[in-house]
Amino acid sequence: MDVKTRGYVSFKYQQVDKKAGNANNMNIARQIEAGHDCLEIPMGYAAVYVVENKVYADQTYKGNLLAREIKRDLYEKVKKAIENLDWKNVVINKNAHGPAITLTIRRPGFHDISIDNTASLPCNIPVTVYGWPRPQTRDAFPADTIEDAIKTGLHIVPKGDELWAFSFSNVEKYLLNKMDGQNGCRRKVNKFLKKYAQICSSRSENGLPGVSSYIFKHAILWASEKHPDPEYWHDANIANCLFDSIDDVIRTLDSGKLPNYFNTSENILKGKDPETLRTLSNYLKEEREKLLHI
Repeated sequence: MDVKTRGYVSFKYQQVDKKAGNANNMNIARQIEAGHDCLEIPMGYAAVYVVENKVYADQTYKGNLLAREIKRDLYEKVKKAIENLDWKNVVINKNAHGPAITLTIRRPGFHDISIDNTASLPCNIPVTVYGWPRPQTRDAFPADTIEDAIKTGLHIVPKGDELWAFSFSNVEKYLLNKMDGQNGCRRKVNKFLKKYAQICSSRSENGLPGVSSYIFKHAILWASEKHPDPEYWHDANIANCLFDSIDDVIRTLDSGKLPNYFNTSENILKGKDPETLRTLSNYLKEEREKLLHI
């Protein structure tokens, strides 16, 4: 497998029926349009080349591993599994707004549970490719934690139709698991934020498409650099940590800007529906007011 972060791919997808609706819909047919230097690879993305006889023929095009076809293959397999198991309370979202295929477990009387499933491949591009760790990172985390986090490595995940994106999920998990030792203050704050999002999502009409725990993980990581003193992130101070983190997320949602913690040129909220972000922001504001009066 050859991962390239610069240059062009010589094809792009076109929708067969332009009146069919959302291009993110995994049920809508899209076809490849060949051409010279059709699509430039932007920062944070990659093209993947493989030996074609080692993968399914319909998942490659001239050696390119097709992100959309890998994602559709996962979608079809998960959809078939749900049908075979006759899970009446499990729904698969046909619209893939990012790399994940989302399952929703319906629980009458309780908030729904969303589960993201993503196809990913390990790659040999270093975690430090976009300049992380920064000097502020080294103030926020012990040196051995950072070095061990770097060793966890990068994965690539399908993003859009033609290209792949770098996933820092292993690094994220490692840092979050190591944060605060047995104290776990930041992990608890992260769980509170996820809980709020789940409740808001289950109460909304559209399920808050595009909102995931990914947003809160990066918000917590940025907050770690904003508050590098380990005494701040302690159970004895968890109320202040939660209020501050809620305020940070509200500001982020209202601005529509949240840099990727490991690649600051990428805005995680780019392309998210502004109304969806406002819905979550308003809900967090309401919950914050409730907490103030407890």
